[in-house]
Amino acid sequence: MNGAVQATKGKIITQKEFEILRNIFADQDTDESGVVDFQEFLRVDGHAIPGMTDAQWRQAFEVYPGGHNGPASILRRDTAACVFSQMDANNDGVMTFRELLMAYYPRCDAEYVDRIMSMYEPKTDAAT
Repeated sequence: MNGAVQATKGKIITQKEFEILRNIFADQDTDESGVVDFQEFLRVDGHAIPGMTDAQWRQAFEVYPGGHNGPASILRRDTAACVFSQMDANNDGVMTFRELLMAYYPRCDAEYVDRIMSMYEPKTDAAT
């Protein structure tokens, strides 16, 4: 298969989709801790999540002028709390990239997501 590994339940995660979601996650992880907490989740940079229609985006987000770097999109807290709690699978108060993938691809099992992460994550040079 080109650019993807077949999932056990028929869904695939392509490398392009993985990289898009990795970039979105990195944008949300403003303190670069490797996880996204609820406050970071509330703020987004105005880009839609892949697959989300314009109508869903407008319904989920309210735009307020101002902010430190110009207009800021702020997710409504009621919607955000529900979405965040679904993504934070282990209820530890933060969302990992793995939890984001599991939420975004509910037809993929944990073993498949782990395999994809090990394939698509940039390798770090352990030799020093």
